[in-house]
Amino acid sequence: MELNCSIANCPGEVIWQCTCPEKFKFCQSHIKNHSRAKKCFAENIQDKYLVTMAKKYKNALSHLESYYLKLVQVMAVEINKCLEDNINCIKRKKNEISNFILNQQIDQANDIINWANTLIALQREKEKKQYSLILRKLLGIDNESLEIVTDAEKLETDLKYITKKFEDACAKIKGSEAELKGSQEKNKKLVDEFNYEKNSSAQEKKMLEKKNSKLCKDLRNLQEILRSAVKRNEEMNDFILFEEFKSIRKLENLSSMSQEQMKSSLAQMNLQYFQRDFIEGNYCIIKVFITNENNYIFICKVKADCKN
Repeated sequence: MELNCSIANCPGEVIWQCTCPEKFKFCQSHIKNHSRAKKCFAENIQDKYLVTMAKKYKNALSHLESYYLKLVQVMAVEINKCLEDNINCIKRKKNEISNFILNQQIDQANDIINWANTLIALQREKEKKQYSLILRKLLGIDNESLEIVTDAEKLETDLKYITKKFEDACAKIKGSEAELKGSQEKNKKLVDEFNYEKNSSAQEKKMLEKKNSKLCKDLRNLQEILRSAVKRNEEMNDFILFEEFKSIRKLENLSSMSQEQMKSSLAQMNLQYFQRDFIEGNYCIIKVFITNENNYIFICKVKADCKN
């Protein structure tokens, strides 16, 4: 039922309908002109139109109501079917338990009891709330239901986000633990290598100290041998030179030698103060003689000091 003025392009609100066979509809201003011209009456149709429109819109809601009634019936059938299947399953489990008990298969019977307890734990208050949210999401159309569903979806989204963050954190922690374990193993290896090198160095140091001690001892022995050899060599040289000097004295008279010859011969004997007095001090040799015991040599620098 349309509610437009029969006068073309008239924007006025239509509230009247004439009694002409055509049932023209007019606004307040046009109905007067039409009634005078056609000598017809006018009927107020605004309330009638509104009632008709309300009925039309109610019919649309009735379709929605029918849809949800059918949906609930379908769900009820499915729920009853699921309930029937569950009851049959429980009956079978009861028969299995009876057989297990009679056959003394207690472990198998306990497995069924544990299975049942697990299902009961899953059907606690938390699961019931989830069922209510699912039903409201499927069937709820009022604002409260939509808000509940929206809040639940938001919570679910937040939960997924938090779960993702938690999983990422766990993965990061796991990676850090693996890295820490690797570092600990590496540090342990380095410590073991350090301790090995330390022990090896200590042993090597001990061996070197032992070798060094032996070398020092050998060196001291060699030095002692060398000093003894040098001393013996000096004594031997002195003895040889002394013997040579005595031989020279016996073979020829030293007084017949020149100063340079005497100094050269006597310098080889390393006599005490000879280098200082006669070589560096440039004293002249007056006379040389040997004691009767052949132990000492005397050299006179001044003629008055000598005896025949």
